[in-house]
Amino acid sequence: MILVFLGTLEFSIDFNAYMKSRKLWLTNILSFLMFGIAVVVLIGKILDELRRRNEDLNGLNITLQKEIEDRNKAEEDRRVLSGLIPICSNCHQIRNDEGYWTRLEQFIRDNSDADFTHFICPGCSKKMYPELFEEE
Repeated sequence: MILVFLGTLEFSIDFNAYMKSRKLWLTNILSFLMFGIAVVVLIGKILDELRRRNEDLNGLNITLQKEIEDRNKAEEDRRVLSGLIPICSNCHQIRNDEGYWTRLEQFIRDNSDADFTHFICPGCSKKMYPELFEEE
């Protein structure tokens, strides 16, 4: 301990306590700096992970967009009948892609956006109902 006299003022300085408090202050500063560095490193790692995940999501988004375009094109292609269609020359049923025979109307309904209404043409009307056309 050091005693200091300045005129009528007298005070003592505990040099050991001062050095301990200075070391404690320095230790606190160093701890704070190390904590700050750790936080910065952690934030850097988090940002790197977020960038990587963002790149992954962008890649998945591109893949998904391509799949959507492919499906839309396939849907458009499916709705437009083209090529050779195997049809029975007797009953006019059509063989589908699975190998089953279906009615013409059902095949077209399943493979296009068309639908049917049924009427009897004049030629068939005369064959089916000759009594209605005997006067002519």
